[in-house]
Amino acid sequence: RTSFELAGMRLGADVINMSWGTDTDSDVIRTAIQYAASKGVVLVASAGNMNNEFAYYPAAYDEVIAVAATDDLDHKASFSSYGAHVLVSAPGVNIISTYPGGTYGVKSGTSFSAPLVSGQVALMRSLQLKDAKKYSKRTSQQG
Repeated sequence: RTSFELAGMRLGADVINMSWGTDTDSDVIRTAIQYAASKGVVLVASAGNMNNEFAYYPAAYDEVIAVAATDDLDHKASFSSYGAHVLVSAPGVNIISTYPGGTYGVKSGTSFSAPLVSGQVALMRSLQLKDAKKYSKRTSQQG
């Protein structure tokens, strides 16, 4: 298990956002993802910014909600990865965000899309919609 999942779970997280990724499958990350999912944690990850359909981890794991980016017209962002592992899309172009030193800036990427979905899932969970994890790929493909 990786420390990010365990730390979040120890603090009572119901939702874990993962705005990072790699093109390499990892037994360590896979085990941590499976463990967190088995405890009822909803996992959300950015799909990647490579404009291709190749697997990007942890977004490609079945237990994870993979998020692609849309542009200002709600079309697929030019950089956003896509494919069967992507479950949803959210705005990811020209997102205003905090910067070090207490400033703000405008950035783009699926790393900005995933937190929007994580926030929505957290809101659903707070409203007692505890079955929010049913939207994971594994469950949605079963029925």
